[in-house]
Amino acid sequence: MFNFSWKSRLLNNPYEGVAANGLSNLKSPLIGSSMSDMTAPSTCSLADTALVSEVAQLVVSALNLEISAADVQADEPLYGDGLGLDSIDILEVALVVSKRYGLQLRAGDADNHAIFHSLRSLSDYIAARRTK
Repeated sequence: MFNFSWKSRLLNNPYEGVAANGLSNLKSPLIGSSMSDMTAPSTCSLADTALVSEVAQLVVSALNLEISAADVQADEPLYGDGLGLDSIDILEVALVVSKRYGLQLRAGDADNHAIFHSLRSLSDYIAARRTK
């Protein structure tokens, strides 16, 4: 028969640090790093669904597209294949987004390709940097 006291269970607990401050100090028994040090999977988005829908509506109305905002797929490319926007469309979207969310988007920015890759990447950029 096994005899486990509360003290031996507490001392051998691999999930030490869970008590008062939640999971931030939780140690993983497999890899030994704290949960707060781990990065989220790449599918994690900064923008919530409401912001993605709002940005989709903004893009559709600014460009007078013949599709509804609900038909714009969040992870589909905006430029070229996908939604089919060209460089003039992207400039128009940049202008509207800058005005609406108080962002500084520059034509020569090296990050523009990543920012305007998809509706989700644009929404994530807005969520992280908006001033309005």
